[in-house]
Amino acid sequence: HRLLWFAMTPRPPAKNADHRAIVMPEVKEALARATDLRGLLKVLFEHQPNEFHADVVMLSQVFIGEGRVSVTAFGKPFESVGDNDSFPYSGSIAENIVLFDLPHIIVSDTTKSIKPIDWALFIPKGIRSYLALPFFVEGVLRDVIIFCSTQPGSFNESALPTYMGMAESLWTELPRVLPGLAGKQKKTATGPTRKK
Repeated sequence: HRLLWFAMTPRPPAKNADHRAIVMPEVKEALARATDLRGLLKVLFEHQPNEFHADVVMLSQVFIGEGRVSVTAFGKPFESVGDNDSFPYSGSIAENIVLFDLPHIIVSDTTKSIKPIDWALFIPKGIRSYLALPFFVEGVLRDVIIFCSTQPGSFNESALPTYMGMAESLWTELPRVLPGLAGKQKKTATGPTRKK
């Protein structure tokens, strides 16, 4: 039998030049005082703008070569979850970012999602929507910061500049608390990038 195999992948959306990170000095100062990863996430949780609000701030450390992501979160829905909880890379937010070359992911309703991670991690904890922003080190996806809400439709494109600014401030401090990142950070003034 002769079979023809092919894969169809959607063209990634154009990266919108209007999305410029809004860096808040008070967030940068508070992050500089945090002593560990959970402390960094708590700072982002406590410094959210009034018009948007996440119930959980989560960092997913990505280990593509090991086929896993390691999740640490701050927020009431994830109080019972320990630091560095492992999940498969396959089906993760990180895999979708890499596979489709996405600058961010916004999920408005996790109950309508087909992503395995939404059903394994988010829905059981009552998370209904989220915004995920990637961070690349030397061209490889290393971390994803995820702002989660227990309400559907909590994040939209207008939220991007504020959350991008918070993420940019976080990326600056991560090497201090995650030793594997020290000396490897690659970013631009407008946010995390990949080197091609």
